[in-house]
Amino acid sequence: MQIQHAQGTAYDGHLYRRFGNVLADLDTFEMLELKTFALLEPGQAPGPLSSVLKLRASRMRQAIAELGIEVLGPESLRWQSAGEEGLAEAAQDTLLPDFLNSRAATIFGGAQEIQLGIIAKTLLGNPAQ
Repeated sequence: MQIQHAQGTAYDGHLYRRFGNVLADLDTFEMLELKTFALLEPGQAPGPLSSVLKLRASRMRQAIAELGIEVLGPESLRWQSAGEEGLAEAAQDTLLPDFLNSRAATIFGGAQEIQLGIIAKTLLGNPAQ
């Protein structure tokens, strides 16, 4: 939110709520990661939890990139800053490429539909059995 204040953008409750939601998602994701590590330590398979983590990671990456684009507003559409230095310019140089690449993140980690299928099959049981 420092960037928003540096640009002189007025208070926007919607952005603060979205920022809070992203932070809550990150905390939840960290707890799921710790649970997965606890399962792996004694040699257990993580089961559908690994698919849940892949799915959440790609969705969080998209949410973070979208929030950054929204905070910077029209300034986020420039591919690179014009040699200026500062917090807003540093964020701007990485936000647009991250935003555009975040859409492919669901394909990198396995398509969302495949991950959801793995989760459903594991939790609901395989009807073909």
